[in-house]
Amino acid sequence: MVALAHRRDTCPAAETFSLLEVGDALANAAVEKAIKGKELDAVISTIGGTPADPKADSEGNINLIEAAEAAGVKRFILVTSIGTGSSKDAPPPQVYDVLKPVLLEKEKAENRLMESR
Repeated sequence: MVALAHRRDTCPAAETFSLLEVGDALANAAVEKAIKGKELDAVISTIGGTPADPKADSEGNINLIEAAEAAGVKRFILVTSIGTGSSKDAPPPQVYDVLKPVLLEKEKAENRLMESR
C-alpha cells in the first residue's frame, strides 16, 4: 500500500503503508512519483482543502485522477462531501454558505472522475 502525504507528520499511520511518498498533490511531479511504475489496484483520495484555500479539493484530486488514469489504475475512490452535486440542498443553508468554496471545488473533482473511463 502506498500513501501520498503532504507532510510525514500529517500521516499518523505512516508505518502501516509499505511506501510513504511525501509530496504535494498540487504538484504533478509528486503525484506521478507516487503512482507511476507501481501496480495499484485502486487509488483512494481523502484530499481536501479549506474554505480559505480549497484548491486541493479540485486541482489536487484532479491531478490524482489523471495520474491514476494514465497509469491504468482501474478504480478510484474519491471521498467527497455532502453538499456537492445532487446533494447541494442537503446541508442547512448557513452550513453550505460557509463550505461553499470547498464544495464547489470538490464538485469539479467529482465531475472529472465521472468523465474518466
